[in-house]
Amino acid sequence: MSDVHALFAELRGRGISLRAVGNRLRYRPVAAVTPELRERMAACKEELLALMEQLEERAAIIEYDARIPRAEAERRAGLLFPAPPEIRDPESSRSVGGR
Repeated sequence: MSDVHALFAELRGRGISLRAVGNRLRYRPVAAVTPELRERMAACKEELLALMEQLEERAAIIEYDARIPRAEAERRAGLLFPAPPEIRDPESSRSVGGR
């Protein structure tokens, strides 16, 4: 497993969701990201963005082929997982490399 895949798996294992917004990575819940994790995310930012793009493309294909809602396609593609209620607040996200 590559470093970026291992980091992505670790983030998911900690209940942290990522979303690519332009050339920025948004993550939440903010409180779950330690300074060390944030540093690792910043160091792998370009690779994480590329991985997110691949997963977005996979979700689009699944959505079209299976004729399912986008959220379900993203879950199947590995982008989403059921988030606990406390991290569904959009104000609780932050960008890597920004505030």
